[in-house]
Amino acid sequence: MKVILRFLGAIMIGSVSLTSINAHSKILAWNQPQVDSEFALLLGWNSDDNISKIEQKLQYNAQTNMYEIFINSKIITETNFKEQLLISNGNDFTAKNLQTANLLRQLGFISGGIETIYSSQDVDDISNLTAVIDNVNHGKITAGSWDYQISGGTIEVSVKLNNKTLKTYHLDTLNNNYLNIPQLATQLVNSNNIALNKICGFTINAFSRNCTLNLNSNDKQNQWAALLNFLSATPSLTWTDNSMSVVETFTTTPVWLQVSFGKIIVVNAFYCGSPQ
Repeated sequence: MKVILRFLGAIMIGSVSLTSINAHSKILAWNQPQVDSEFALLLGWNSDDNISKIEQKLQYNAQTNMYEIFINSKIITETNFKEQLLISNGNDFTAKNLQTANLLRQLGFISGGIETIYSSQDVDDISNLTAVIDNVNHGKITAGSWDYQISGGTIEVSVKLNNKTLKTYHLDTLNNNYLNIPQLATQLVNSNNIALNKICGFTINAFSRNCTLNLNSNDKQNQWAALLNFLSATPSLTWTDNSMSVVETFTTTPVWLQVSFGKIIVVNAFYCGSPQ
């Protein structure tokens, strides 16, 4: 009986000791960041209130004749890791704070910390870190009251040293970015390059709804077609006379044009001339 009690006592003492060790280890051990936004904040890719600075932008690719969503990649690809994460005391470098020390440890740099200087090899390697964007998933594009806008998306960023990936992060991109469709459309469609001829449906006594928007510039025409393809939308063309009344049928008098996608006016009414 005494042997059994001693055995049970040993188990209880062992259990208590093990619990204490685990609890103590959790305090001393490095805690890996649970969210990638902390990583972006430390490197200046997020604002001080942890809102993404990674903007999404609509750009035209002349080689493919397509509009695509790009991000401001320079804020990522031109990151100076040494400047962002280390502070110097002469030729010695330590981590700026506990968070940056944790991040560097996550990337494999364990020689230093907030009070311990990093080895010269680690400092050189930190200086040579690069950030590479692997994948971009832009947010959903919707039509607002005066422009198309894009919701927040995600990107995948890998931190590399000599082309070896140390860690890959998933980050948010900024939402509510307007695509500036009205400004873009105004650059493409204006009174200097629009063609008012019979091929486009501009025939005297013809209904205005039979017209198509054809531009004199092939480059602008290609961009206009690419924009319509990107938005998956058909614009509404509203023709007016000099009193700004909607034109039902064309005459020899000058006409004005307004181009819109639903509620979004992408081109304000401007003088076009007379149908040919």
